[in-house]
Amino acid sequence: MDQALRLDGHHPDFRNYPQDIDLLEVVKSIRRGMPVHQHPINDPELFVIQTPKWTCSKYRRKSINVSGKFPLDVIVLIKSCAACFKNRAHARSTYMQPHLWGSFRVQFAFVVGLPCLQTMDRLNLEGVDVTIQDRRITDEVRLKRTVTMIYKESETFEDLLIGSFHDTYYNLTLKRILTFRWAFVFCQGQAPLFLFIDDDISIIPENLVKFVRKIPHREKLFFNGGCFGSNPVVPRPDGGFNQWAVSEDEFPWKEYPPYSLGAGNLVGAEMVVDAAIAMAFTRFLRMDDVFTGIVWKKLNYPTLGIPGFRLQISSAREMSDTIITFTDLADKYMDWKSGKIGSTKK
Repeated sequence: MDQALRLDGHHPDFRNYPQDIDLLEVVKSIRRGMPVHQHPINDPELFVIQTPKWTCSKYRRKSINVSGKFPLDVIVLIKSCAACFKNRAHARSTYMQPHLWGSFRVQFAFVVGLPCLQTMDRLNLEGVDVTIQDRRITDEVRLKRTVTMIYKESETFEDLLIGSFHDTYYNLTLKRILTFRWAFVFCQGQAPLFLFIDDDISIIPENLVKFVRKIPHREKLFFNGGCFGSNPVVPRPDGGFNQWAVSEDEFPWKEYPPYSLGAGNLVGAEMVVDAAIAMAFTRFLRMDDVFTGIVWKKLNYPTLGIPGFRLQISSAREMSDTIITFTDLADKYMDWKSGKIGSTKK
């Protein structure tokens, strides 16, 4: 089957690669506690080293009541790099401020891995030469300092979920898998929706509140929306150093399935559970947003484009219905003390 699919670079049925299984039926069986005959092909050993004290924690966890109401409206899980201290500090001082959310019930946590030493600026992955991001740690002194700072930050703010994997650009899929697993296990019954964003993205609280409240209650658990605009063509190695280049061994087709950019995804709690299970039966791909898109495709779950997930803004008027955007754009138009959108700042 694997060889047959590789012969056709435009084969549309991603669901059969690399295992010829009905993944949705596998997920349903596992959720019912029934045995399955298929073995996981992507089941990395991941541990949680540190958990946020309040988000989905035993200190504040409440059970869903008999009327089906949740104690929270949204849980926001922010993908962050280990050394991105400034981005996390900025988030805490802007959109994470409690007074901006009124009666809307929201909790936040940053997801990071362990800092590691990276002395090379290039890697060879699956036969593809790729460059490493600029934030790599190149000496032991800086590594020890970063580790110390991470644990101090966790102790101070109590909002870090720290995983056991090395925090590198090409381990983002491990970070995604850990995030979904943790949400599945520890956040069940806490909120109908999860918002996954990058740490260089800001939320406009008032607009997220409006959007979430417009989603019918019965649809929230199965909602799946994100930020589109990506190129479906798979970039191949061309002799240069393209960090997104993928070999045919990694992905045999010429185009990716539709997928939401990693900048932001709003996902219902039931969808998070299904994806957390399905990821174990989906071949690893280092681009976490594409990997997640493949998971949704294999489950036959469509992803909706959310117009308010906007990564290009040129005026305060455009900002008026923006839900998430890049932090530098949000700072340009937002008054974070009031949470209101103002005119362009000089």
